[in-house]
Amino acid sequence: INTVPPDLLRSILTTTVGIDGDWADTVASSIQDWRDPNDDRTPNGAESEDYSNNPNPGFPPYVAKDGAIDDMSELLMIRGVTPAIYWGSTYSRHWQPPRLRGAAANSEEQTYAVGLVDLFTAVSGGKINVNTASAQVLESIIPDPNMVQECIIRRRAGQCTPAPC
Repeated sequence: INTVPPDLLRSILTTTVGIDGDWADTVASSIQDWRDPNDDRTPNGAESEDYSNNPNPGFPPYVAKDGAIDDMSELLMIRGVTPAIYWGSTYSRHWQPPRLRGAAANSEEQTYAVGLVDLFTAVSGGKINVNTASAQVLESIIPDPNMVQECIIRRRAGQCTPAPC
């Protein structure tokens, strides 16, 4: 997550996770602002002023990290990243909306087949191990899903020889 370029991150958010374009821009820009060492807000992003005046639900006011993400759970503090975006289809097993007095909890939260926690890590240094990466991770960087299935996934499982690929 620390080294993915903004354009690739935006693409992964829209095509792999399934976030609509405007919201994907907010998430990608906010992640970029969280990681960069300055207090300059990118378009659609968020910096310390935003988090201190209007923090994400469940957090007291705080400042942007302005540095590398150490733990993937930091993403939950970043503007636009909801538990559903973070956890993907399993978010209801990991997170329950808080009970708010006088307000209904947001039960309309969209679910996503895959979450950020399934696609990224904070400790890889920008490298992907093709021998262990999930099909979703590989498909997020290789534009041809057939190549991923035929040439990588099946070969890892010993189901094809090197010749067809």
